[in-house]
Amino acid sequence: MSNDIADATTQPASAAPAPKSLWPTRKWLAATTTAIGALLVLYIQQNGFTDEMLIAMVSAAVQAVVTYLIPNAETPGGVPLKAPTAR
Repeated sequence: MSNDIADATTQPASAAPAPKSLWPTRKWLAATTTAIGALLVLYIQQNGFTDEMLIAMVSAAVQAVVTYLIPNAETPGGVPLKAPTAR
């Protein structure tokens, strides 16, 4: 392997970290949409708002907050980095 191709896990020392966005990721939106869908199904099955619905709402809110706060890079296995393209 050639030395001119950098390892995908290393970055040059001069590279400044990219600013982090406060917008949620697509993964977070997909998980939250699924949770909201489950809440709607429960609402329909229970014929309205019940104690079970309140418990499910708290669970969905906790799930949304936790998945928003934990960066993707800290998930088990990490996030695969894009390999540099050969020129």
